[in-house]
Amino acid sequence: MDFERYRTPRSVTEGVTLELPGTSGAEFVVALPSEHNRAFMAAQQRALVGKGKAQLGEDNELNFADFDAVEFQEARTKAFLDHCILKLPDGLTREMLAGEYYAGLQALFAQANDLAEDEKKAAAIATKKSKA
Repeated sequence: MDFERYRTPRSVTEGVTLELPGTSGAEFVVALPSEHNRAFMAAQQRALVGKGKAQLGEDNELNFADFDAVEFQEARTKAFLDHCILKLPDGLTREMLAGEYYAGLQALFAQANDLAEDEKKAAAIATKKSKA
């Protein structure tokens, strides 16, 4: 029985090594913020309906009348910091990354999102090929 297509990718379970452009030896190990990263996805959903203030209507559709996109993005960034960054470079703490190196956190999040999107596209192609 071939069940491999349902395995959680190693990019989530073990993470990937990322280095920010313009740095030397500052490597992070990051679990990609993909649909397979359940902790990140749950935190993101809580941010959407909590801090983001999107409400689920009686029709089961989200109402974005009181949605705060800035608060939601801040909550997503915090979820990334809390649930996706598995290892930081020596001498750097989560507090430092969230504070004085916040631009680096944002760049790391963008890089991880790009990789997660690439992985999603590759998986879709592989799934289509395996159905044939």
